Amino acid sequence: MGAVHHHGVIADVTREERWIERIGIAQVLSFIIGVFFTVNGLIGLIRTGVNDLPGQQTEVLGLSMTAILAMIHIAFGLIALTGVSSDVVARSSMGFLGTVAIIAGIVALVEPVESMGWTNANGIAYLVTGALALISMASAHRIVTRDRVVTQDEIV
Repeated sequence: MGAVHHHGVIADVTREERWIERIGIAQVLSFIIGVFFTVNGLIGLIRTGVNDLPGQQTEVLGLSMTAILAMIHIAFGLIALTGVSSDVVARSSMGFLGTVAIIAGIVALVEPVESMGWTNANGIAYLVTGALALISMASAHRIVTRDRVVTQDEIV
């Protein structure tokens, strides 16, 4: 706030700055990946139950899983959903999850773990998810717009 003197007229100037953060691609992919894995895991957990771990196998959206893998999918999805809050969080969560997904994909393709329900389809899905997550992490950047509002009140 400051006073401006101009030809005998005093005007009180108020400046207000607002920062507006735009939604980035990392946040969008965090949402898509998070919803996919959370829903996939919840459906798998409902189908397999939690009474007998690792439990029976089921298939959800083309991915084979047991109750343990369903719980891992839910945790994976919820971690991904934290990235929706901001581009900075999305970059961190997508970097971590992308790395984990690529490692899991390689393990699932090289050594399918039947007790977990891992198959080649899981391995491919994890590799694709990991690649998308790492690409979104690399493309994440803060898109911030700075609005400046100036109002003047004339005092006579």
